[in-house]
Amino acid sequence: MQGPTVFTDRLYLQTDCGGHVTKTYCKNFNPPVLVVFIFPFFSFIGCSGPLGIEGGIVSNQQITASSTHRALFGLQKWYPYYARLNKKGLVNAWTAAENDRWPWIQVTDGVMRVTGVITQGAKRIGSPEYIKSYKIAYSNDGKTHSSMLISTLQNGVFHGNVDNNTPYANSFTPPIKSQYIRLYPQVCRRHCTLRMELLGCELSDLYIAPSHSY
Repeated sequence: MQGPTVFTDRLYLQTDCGGHVTKTYCKNFNPPVLVVFIFPFFSFIGCSGPLGIEGGIVSNQQITASSTHRALFGLQKWYPYYARLNKKGLVNAWTAAENDRWPWIQVTDGVMRVTGVITQGAKRIGSPEYIKSYKIAYSNDGKTHSSMLISTLQNGVFHGNVDNNTPYANSFTPPIKSQYIRLYPQVCRRHCTLRMELLGCELSDLYIAPSHSY
């Protein structure tokens, strides 16, 4: 099958896998982002813009994680709030601590309708690092989390990155309505290193029912 087509000003949708999965490249992001939609994607048209991790609307305090990797005798710290899509610099991503067996990173931004996530790896000490697969959970209080069961793989696992620089996006169908979104790395290349962006819109006046335990 012919590969996805790149357009400069709009999304091009190409059906695959019997019409159940749609892939697209979007050059509105720089570099272009490979997006995977699981039908019905029409349920979140109009609510799929960046929620502000890359642009700085989401503050440092709104991005937390289970741990932070420290290098060079503790002088170099890969904080969770460095996990911003396309962040530049020597230290430009979040990396979990080496002894963190169950790493996670969490974003809160009021009441959100989250329709997808973009992930990206980084280089650390010249070595490519990225998250190959991950799970998503969500919460209304930041303590009790529900897992997302619909994914691109089995058991709620999403495809992640295949290199350290190319952004890769997955959509959530149905969209998640929550205050907290948590990403659990499942398989990582060397270390669990991440830059990211959430897609969706804010629904601050929306009532959300209590979530179940993760």
